[in-house]
Amino acid sequence: MLIRVISYPPGGWIVLPRAERESLFAERQIYHSAPSHASYAELTHAGISVAAVPSDGISEGILVVPAPSQGPVYELVTIVDRLLGPGGCPWDQAQTHESLKRYLLEEAYEVLDAIDAKDSEKLQEAWEGAE
Repeated sequence: MLIRVISYPPGGWIVLPRAERESLFAERQIYHSAPSHASYAELTHAGISVAAVPSDGISEGILVVPAPSQGPVYELVTIVDRLLGPGGCPWDQAQTHESLKRYLLEEAYEVLDAIDAKDSEKLQEAWEGAE
């Protein structure tokens, strides 16, 4: 009997390289602890055969448990990990502290200008531009 418990990562399985996802789920029965959670639909949409945990429990397979939300800072860290990790964004991975200075100052000045002008629309634009 072997049960492997996996915390469903924020950002979904898309954060894992395809080969890693396929090897993780290959030839194993996948169960989900919360079929009403969005992650259950995401797994089935990705073509992964997943079932709810039966009432008599499970004796082997993989149990997927959605990770609880840890708040905005946790979500930010998750996004940065995804961008800088394997299969992430090549542009982000190539950046250094030095190369980012120009963008940091530019974005900061846009926010300061919007605050000084008491222009909430510009402030929102500056915020959206940083995403």
